[in-house]
Amino acid sequence: MVHPLYLQPPTLGEFIWASYAPIESPREAFALIQKSYNNNSTRSIIRRKFEPPEGLTLHNDFILNMVLRTMHTNDEYCDEITEPNEMTDHESINRFYEILKPQATFDRYGGDCKSFAIFAVVFKRKMGQPTRFCAKPTSDHVVIEECSETGFWQRRDPKQFPIKRSFSGITPEYDYTYEKILELLNTPPLSV
Repeated sequence: MVHPLYLQPPTLGEFIWASYAPIESPREAFALIQKSYNNNSTRSIIRRKFEPPEGLTLHNDFILNMVLRTMHTNDEYCDEITEPNEMTDHESINRFYEILKPQATFDRYGGDCKSFAIFAVVFKRKMGQPTRFCAKPTSDHVVIEECSETGFWQRRDPKQFPIKRSFSGITPEYDYTYEKILELLNTPPLSV
């Protein structure tokens, strides 16, 4: 059974974890997110949910795919994107969120693999399709994984065609740690 949090709007922390997990390791990426989560100034930012652009409703995969495939890859925008240097730097993480949120992607009608992956996951989850982020292990290219009816994760580039293997087959701890990240970021912190 698929974890129900794969149907909730994705958070910035989930995206950042999934971007780092295949390159570092799922556990090292978890420690990075946990560091931000434990920092009072960055916790609320990494817990921010990505929402669909205001007034835009996509009801099926065909329409979503048409929107994504007609968006432009903007080289100037890609040069502007920088990963948060320090996961405890409030301003850097907030800027990262503002550039990548679906409203910004739709307003400029373009972006890079990061913004397209976020856009796709937001709408697929809204349509009731369990979907998650993943990065190619040897690059910084972000794609998505969709859960099939049989429970297997199928990789796909949001602007192109399915990719043959799922990342969870490459790193067995990926599924487990992904669910722990979802739980951490979607559970309110305890009051002290």
